[in-house]
Amino acid sequence: MTGLDDLVPIVNRIQDLVISNASCGSLDLPQVVVVGAQSSGKSSVIELLVKRDFLPRGTGIVTRRPLAITLINDKEEYFEFLHLKGEKLHSVDDVRSEIEKETFRIAGPDKGISRVPISLKVHAPDLLDLTLVDLPGVTKVPVGDQPADIEKQTKDLVFEYISNPNSIILAITPANQDIVNSESLNLARIVDPQGKRTLGVLTKLDLMDQGTDAVDVLSGQTYPLKLGFVGIVNRSQSDVINRKSLSDSIEAEKRFFSMHPSYRAMAGKLGTAYLASRLNQLLLMHIRNKLPDLRAKVNSLVSQTERELHRLGANSFDGNDRGPLVLTVMLNFAARFNASIEGTTENTNITSISMDINDPDTPDVSELSMSSPLNFRDELSGGARIYEIFSTVFEQRLSDLNPLSQLSMEDVRVAIRNSAGPRASLFVPEHAFDILIKPLIALFLAPAQQCVQLVYEELAKVSHSCADQDLKRFPAFKTRLLEVLNNLLSSLLKSTSSYIRSLVEIQSAYINTNHPRFVSAGDIVSYALQSDETENNAADRTIEAETTNVDDDSDASIEINAPESRSSPSASTAALLGSSFTPAANNSAAAAPGIPTEDKFLKYFFGKNDSKPSALPADKQANISAKDAMECRLMYKLLESYFQVVRETVSDQVPKAIMHFMVNSAKRQIQSRLITELYKEDLFDELLHEDENVVSERAKLAEALETYKTAASVLSEVL
Repeated sequence: MTGLDDLVPIVNRIQDLVISNASCGSLDLPQVVVVGAQSSGKSSVIELLVKRDFLPRGTGIVTRRPLAITLINDKEEYFEFLHLKGEKLHSVDDVRSEIEKETFRIAGPDKGISRVPISLKVHAPDLLDLTLVDLPGVTKVPVGDQPADIEKQTKDLVFEYISNPNSIILAITPANQDIVNSESLNLARIVDPQGKRTLGVLTKLDLMDQGTDAVDVLSGQTYPLKLGFVGIVNRSQSDVINRKSLSDSIEAEKRFFSMHPSYRAMAGKLGTAYLASRLNQLLLMHIRNKLPDLRAKVNSLVSQTERELHRLGANSFDGNDRGPLVLTVMLNFAARFNASIEGTTENTNITSISMDINDPDTPDVSELSMSSPLNFRDELSGGARIYEIFSTVFEQRLSDLNPLSQLSMEDVRVAIRNSAGPRASLFVPEHAFDILIKPLIALFLAPAQQCVQLVYEELAKVSHSCADQDLKRFPAFKTRLLEVLNNLLSSLLKSTSSYIRSLVEIQSAYINTNHPRFVSAGDIVSYALQSDETENNAADRTIEAETTNVDDDSDASIEINAPESRSSPSASTAALLGSSFTPAANNSAAAAPGIPTEDKFLKYFFGKNDSKPSALPADKQANISAKDAMECRLMYKLLESYFQVVRETVSDQVPKAIMHFMVNSAKRQIQSRLITELYKEDLFDELLHEDENVVSERAKLAEALETYKTAASVLSEVL
């Protein structure tokens, strides 16, 4: 087992694994990210920490790719690039040249930025274990052939690294610049507002104006950071030109701090040597604190990758196991299809919604087709969508049917008169009722067939969705399977539509006027007679009371006048005859003015046949007698009552028929149909031909899985 002192090398090993495998996602490894603007002294800080003059130099942006630098305390001194496996470099000039060459290879000849990192290991006996990531310097104004959006490119790359919650941000700021204008600190504050993982570095302390110092900043009084600030003295340009050694520069830095009146009291916590030690301890503590989260993330990635690899087919297959594989794919597809209908799949989201039919943005059901799918406000699927079609769309469509609004009183009168032939009708002819109700029943066919079509389309969508999940690996298999299923659904659509048509036609085949929910003409007349008899009895009692003192033998002629209320049909009768629907506008209120208020109800059918002009519009004037008007009103009531009886039957029977003949039949037949038509040995090669993209993706996943497992194994070595 590995102790805590070796945590940095452990993380470095995992970082090498991740960088070397492009298929791996980010593990958010603990590391030190160096951020600074151009000319802030960032490169000088890194070289002082590495104690080697190895970075390319020049004008503009020199660092155009992230440079992951791993410092390893080792007996032997050499450099090693991850992309040059097994090759050891000993010359800093060779290292500098390789960085430039590798940058050019990936980032191109222009001054653009690349996110692909370069990994460099530095082995030496005078180094502390440390991992640094050098990022391009932030610049605001493009210079020379730099891209116009160079500021955005550099900031995006910086944010990509410092947003990692496990990183330590090394924010480089020149001491001769106002701290509030520090580009690195401003960027760090965005992702680390409380300054918990930001370590500030003040460079160029020897270049501050005479008589000034940075003591307030270094002590945390000006700009507080939890990790504080460390001040250093950079190598000057003349030092670089004259090739002054880094060890001499570090010694000069020590003398500067020890002799400076403002800094000598804190010299022990200033300088490059202290910065390296501080970073090593911070990184070690950071790794120790983040280790449980890192273990959990790696284990989670192992599980996720295994599941995805299994979905794409983790194992290859040969001629001996092709048959079982074909059968397994079909059985899994059938099971997923049925589960989608039953609502037992993991991603089934059965929610209740309501469509506002009056909303102009809601599509008309008659316009819905495969090219114009039902647009529910919530994303429903499978059985939940079918239920919504039945309970919301179909029911609303039936409720919207108002056929009597297109049936004028003149239409009804003509039908009644034609049914009576040359004779005067004694009552509303039943033949006229049959003639008028049958076309109205036929109106139920359109919404019923539309309901069938919508359910068919939903089943087709479910099949495609299941195929997308189960058959991404085998495109030819997917095509064949969907072809079989489409043929099955098409045949079920045809048979179901035929049955639904018969279901509606059956309602016209026999008009059951004895239906318990049908208000018959006899019921209306009986109710009217009872009302009139009640009124007559009340009137007789009133007359008897008024003539109590008249001699029974008197020959006097007494004129008996009924109360005012008896001169018109009773209120209850009028309420019964009053229509709850809206007849056609040309006759909706025409009958009422033509009804003689001095006659009783039965006289409208059996009494005198005087007629009065109706209140029809001028272009549809017609003479309708009181008797005709009452017959029309009665016919309207009878038609409405029977139409409601049929509506209830259709509303109940259509969903049941669709479920039986289409949905449940599809569930029952899908498995056997697939096996019958596709489980043929001469089709196996075609069905099991894999998509090249899937093969490539599976190979990448397999490689990533091995990397994650290795990382998990490395982490398990830590106590």
